[in-house]
Amino acid sequence: MLNPLVFENFILKLDADGNVLSTGIFENGKLTTLQAKVYPNPTHSSIRFNVPFETFFDLEIFAIDGRVVFQQKNFNSGQSIQTHEYVNGIYSYRITTQKQVYQGKFIKD
Repeated sequence: MLNPLVFENFILKLDADGNVLSTGIFENGKLTTLQAKVYPNPTHSSIRFNVPFETFFDLEIFAIDGRVVFQQKNFNSGQSIQTHEYVNGIYSYRITTQKQVYQGKFIKD
């Protein structure tokens, strides 16, 4: 039997052209996002960070040796940063929102 007090909604965030920017599930008053988008990966000259259902977040990028190469509070979701001056290699990132922390890696070639 279904619980009548449980509500679930699947949410899509689209851009002006109808492309899917983010997805999530809204269940019992709580939004669960599926993942942050970081693209293109690998990258050559710029990389874009998009966090589902967030307008601003804190972004940190680390070189393979742990050195911070980029740090910005209130980074605009969907904004890109220039990577053409980065040395080729693997970088890690940490995105911090009020609700969640996303971590991952990208390749600069």
